[in-house]
Amino acid sequence: MESNKELVEHLKVIGVLRSINIEKALLYVDRAHFVPLRYQKYAYEDRALSLFDNQTISQPLTVVLMLELLNVKRGQKVLDIGAGSGWVTALLSYLVGTKGKVYAYEINRDVGKFGQERLLLTGVSFMRVSFEYKIMDYRKESYKYSPYDRIISGAAFKTIPKELLDQLAKNGRLVAPTLDYKMRVVNRVGDKFKQSFLRGFSFSFVPIV
Repeated sequence: MESNKELVEHLKVIGVLRSINIEKALLYVDRAHFVPLRYQKYAYEDRALSLFDNQTISQPLTVVLMLELLNVKRGQKVLDIGAGSGWVTALLSYLVGTKGKVYAYEINRDVGKFGQERLLLTGVSFMRVSFEYKIMDYRKESYKYSPYDRIISGAAFKTIPKELLDQLAKNGRLVAPTLDYKMRVVNRVGDKFKQSFLRGFSFSFVPIV
């Protein structure tokens, strides 16, 4: 595939991309802006690409699947853990719009600097009012902005910490990979948390630091 549009069409054909809003976000936020220069020729391939320190920009199929599961709405507040290259942050920012907010955290300094740079250079200036990207451990301050309508993680958890679940708003949703090739979805219903798992991933995810 040689263009962002071709990548989007591919994701529709294989059936993972169903939401018109996510399709618009993917068309607006070009993945190539978030891929290191040495991998630009692979920017529109449906595969993960290396960043730094064994971290990656996720496979488009995985990103879209997670966004479909997350079901982000305009005006919502979202916590983005392990924000990496900034591509998912930018997509989320488009989805929540100017009345929403995305709080993105990346603990790896080299990856975080790349992500911040990429977000600044995309030219999507209207989105800059709807996200904050910080290079730090999310646990140090994410609670300050809770509760969140949605929480997404690009890194895998063995179990979801209680202090993170408590940051979910009522009727909120969390989507995060596990360490054993599954995707976890947690819905908060009142004070209860209901978990479900999607199986069948063919590769492992970077563990949460």
